[in-house]
Amino acid sequence: MIYKKGKQWKKLLSAVIIGIVLGWLCNDWLHFPNGSNLYVLIALIFFVGIQLRNNGISLKEVLLNKQGLMMGAIFTLSSLIGGVISAFFLSMPITQGLAFSSGFGWYSLSSVVLTNAWGPIQGSIAFFNDLSREILSLFLIPLFMQHYRSTAIGITGATALDCTLPIIQNQVELK
Repeated sequence: MIYKKGKQWKKLLSAVIIGIVLGWLCNDWLHFPNGSNLYVLIALIFFVGIQLRNNGISLKEVLLNKQGLMMGAIFTLSSLIGGVISAFFLSMPITQGLAFSSGFGWYSLSSVVLTNAWGPIQGSIAFFNDLSREILSLFLIPLFMQHYRSTAIGITGATALDCTLPIIQNQVELK
């Protein structure tokens, strides 16, 4: 059995499609104040902390987790190596390949930084690159979680802290 939950991928795909359609339909009248997403992320991280503590996981265990630190180092290094290899095959400067791969799925940061550094085209590439990583990870987490837990978490990058966290939690029991 690949998926812990039988029709998980259908629910995820439906949520993505509904979100796209609602965003498109409500674009003219649904506007949030600038910076409001920061408060939502702060609340989300706050509740993650509460959930960790309720499961008996201390802050020390989170910050001094050898497996987590090793996994982060491996996925950081592999993303950067992937950026260098991509730069070679796409005939672009290595610095740009490294810049595109160093977003680690954090599209709201990397796209702005690269837009300011190299212009809107590179910023758009960074945005699409990181957004694609997040969307793909939504569907790959259930596939990898059963046998390759570290890979399932590592492919999510920065989104393991927010968007993909509920999917990760749904696929694995906390130890």
